[in-house]
Amino acid sequence: MNFSPDEAVAVAIALRGLSGTPFHQTGSMALRKLLVAMLRGFDASGSGRRAGSGDRW
Repeated sequence: MNFSPDEAVAVAIALRGLSGTPFHQTGSMALRKLLVAMLRGFDASGSGRRAGSGDRW
């Protein structure tokens, strides 16, 4: 995935906003998958950036 930090926050807020709807459970699962994918993309150096991605996640 290639989300900017602002895009990632927007998606997380939108998925979190599904609370109380029929899509709450699937939205929560999608949010977890998004976070895991983004965390896996960080390089091992701990620089807070994905290897070769500039300032995008």
